[in-house]
Amino acid sequence: MASFAMAEAMDLRSLVLGIDAPSCEVKDEFKCCTDDNWKIYASADRLDEHYEDFCKNIEQPDHGKGWDYYKVYGEDTPDEHEFRISLSDDVADYDVNQCIDSFKKLIHNCDTNRRLNWKTGGKYVRDDGAYTYEVSPTRYNRPWPPPEYAQGTCKGWYHFSHSSYTIEGGGFSTWDFGQKTMRPSMNGCYGLGTTAWNFEDYDEPTEEGYE
Repeated sequence: MASFAMAEAMDLRSLVLGIDAPSCEVKDEFKCCTDDNWKIYASADRLDEHYEDFCKNIEQPDHGKGWDYYKVYGEDTPDEHEFRISLSDDVADYDVNQCIDSFKKLIHNCDTNRRLNWKTGGKYVRDDGAYTYEVSPTRYNRPWPPPEYAQGTCKGWYHFSHSSYTIEGGGFSTWDFGQKTMRPSMNGCYGLGTTAWNFEDYDEPTEEGYE
């Protein structure tokens, strides 16, 4: 009530003096999503790999202001995440270099104390609200608290003609279905390589934190 009354008094005084009333403007804002209740995160390595690609390949409309563009990376993996840029109603163009700089700061200036460098995302509003940059991990069912070490189990069976293995774990291979982070190393452990490869992410993490 006091705030409203003060604003009304300022408006009336402006009318008497014949000047514009002061107004609240959107200023630059840098916000990290770090919060114990925000149980969503992705690997910094994955975010690092994609933010420049996002900024350099934004599909900007030919004519129009106040547009919004986003892209999702790593779909259906634990490290699934989204980059988004939003322009205010009076802005039509964006700056690639500012876009890259903004996402780099969001990735590397937030969540700086996590052992495995997990990132929970954030928002950066620049140029008095003209540009808003957001990076958001989108996988909601991850182990909590975030693992500080990669962990897992491995079980093997010998079948005379071949061997089979079952591996479970968390904190690793969260983006490639094991194709680059696991399979090459496994192929070097036995003669004929890996056959009948099957890799699945659980719908929900196990009690041990395996994904």
